[in-house]
Amino acid sequence: MFETRKFTNQQKNYIKDNEINVIYEDSDWKVINPKSLRASVIYGFGTKWCTASDEGIGFDYHTRNGSLIYIINKKEQMDNPYYKVLAWKPKADKLPIKRGCTTGFPIEKGLIKRYKGLPEYEILSEHYIYSLDKKFVYKYTNDWEFYDSVQDQHIMPVQFIEDECLRSEDWELPWKVYVAFRDWEEYRNKGDIIG
Repeated sequence: MFETRKFTNQQKNYIKDNEINVIYEDSDWKVINPKSLRASVIYGFGTKWCTASDEGIGFDYHTRNGSLIYIINKKEQMDNPYYKVLAWKPKADKLPIKRGCTTGFPIEKGLIKRYKGLPEYEILSEHYIYSLDKKFVYKYTNDWEFYDSVQDQHIMPVQFIEDECLRSEDWELPWKVYVAFRDWEEYRNKGDIIG
C-alpha cells in the first residue's frame, strides 16, 4: 500500500493534524487514537505491531472491533521497548473475539506467557478460551490489552495500581494518563465523542 518513508513532510503534517485523536499530551506522554491506517503507520513506526503495517489488515480488525490507543513516552528512545505501547480494548458487543492462532502453543505459552509467575496470571488465564479445535484463542472479556513496541504476539503484563499508576516490568504510566484514555474510550462508546 504505502510506506512511512514515502510520505512527504506535508502529508505527514496533514495526517498528524487531521487523522488522529489526541487524547492526552504533556511534556512526558502523548496518547493518540489513530483514525486512519496512514496515521497508524506513522505513529506505529519502529514497532512490530500489526496495526502499523502497510497492509492494513491488523488496523482494520482492531479498529472495527475495539478501541485502539498508542501511548508514546516522549522521554524514551526507540531502543527502549516501552517507548511506544499499544493499548486495545474490544467492544463488548464483539465478544467473544478471536485473538490469534495458537500455532500449537497452549494459551499460557502464547498470548499471556509474559504474565507467568504474576498474581494476575490465574485471573487472566480465565479471560481466554480455546476454539473447539484448539487452533485459535478467543477473548471473552473487554479488558484492555497492552503491547510494547517489540511484541506483537504476547500481551504485556500490566498491573493497575488505582490512583497511582499502571506498571509493567520497566514501564510505568501515571494514573492520570490511563484515566484520560479510559474515559475517552467510555465516552466514545456512548457516542459522546466522534472519531
